[in-house]
Amino acid sequence: MTPLLSHADAQTILRKAFPTCNSTISSITELPATFNSIFILTLNTGSRYVLKVSPPPLTVRVLHNDINIISAEASLLTLLSSSSSPSSALPTPTLHLHDASCTLLPAPYLLLSHIPGFPSAQKSLEAVEETHRILSRQLPPASAQGFGRVVESDGGRTYARWRECFGALLEAALRDGEDMALLLPYAQIRAQTRRVDGALDAITEPALVVIDFGANSMLTSPDGKRLEGVIDFERAIWGDIKFARFYREMEARGEERVRGLLYAVYHAVVRILETFYYAGDTEVEMEERRRLVVALKMLEAVA
Repeated sequence: MTPLLSHADAQTILRKAFPTCNSTISSITELPATFNSIFILTLNTGSRYVLKVSPPPLTVRVLHNDINIISAEASLLTLLSSSSSPSSALPTPTLHLHDASCTLLPAPYLLLSHIPGFPSAQKSLEAVEETHRILSRQLPPASAQGFGRVVESDGGRTYARWRECFGALLEAALRDGEDMALLLPYAQIRAQTRRVDGALDAITEPALVVIDFGANSMLTSPDGKRLEGVIDFERAIWGDIKFARFYREMEARGEERVRGLLYAVYHAVVRILETFYYAGDTEVEMEERRRLVVALKMLEAVA
């Protein structure tokens, strides 16, 4: 058992969420994860819950754009549960408890309902795109306070223009790299992205976008034919729906091409930073550095 979560602490969290519940936790299973710690709590009744715990804020250094993202997920799940979505809305986890006090555990945590299913690694990009669009439509633009975090109080700020929001996200990432003296072409990235960032002004209405949404966010039945639900909303913001990382695997054309290149630069930078900050795979870092070089060269060719 990881020192971050004891059986007694998990039982206390369960009691806090469900004061009248007499069930006990029979097992705790930690799932592989790269940022938050994720635990499956199985009760003696057979019921299951998901506990997500942020990295301890006083001991783990995180990217600026990852600060308070577990609170952002709590806010989004609350909005989704209260929205007047159609009956065809995607199943999402129910938020049972959000505690950011760092009193019981040394980090903020969420207790969520468990959606049975299997990560859908074999889903096509088209299926991922369609699912992401359905999810985005569950919260209309009128729900947005601007471009940026889903709820401004969760950290950061919101912006009147998507260009300003994207610029702030990219600059925060670049400063994270500079703070750790990570080797990146900072001057070139800033010069090339600022030269063409006027293309972002075409995005005038914010859409809900889960930046790292992908096939693993989609849980399916054992035969892979039925979608049981979607999970993992920490990195959700109001922005251009095509800012989601999976879009870089899809060809952008026309006026979307420049925006796609700007997003490709951002995603490559962030993925490089993640391998450094969160002890990621060096092969991933090398691939992302290649992607960054390609995207910058293509931006240079934009008139």
